[in-house]
Amino acid sequence: MKTYVKKFIEELKESMKHYGESIIKIKSNL
Repeated sequence: MKTYVKKFIEELKESMKHYGESIIKIKSNL
């Protein structure tokens, strides 16, 4: 169970990173 939660948190961090990168790209394109 703990490994599942750990994996979920890692996935969440990765998606947040990609989300932040796309926001930066959008802002720089404005």
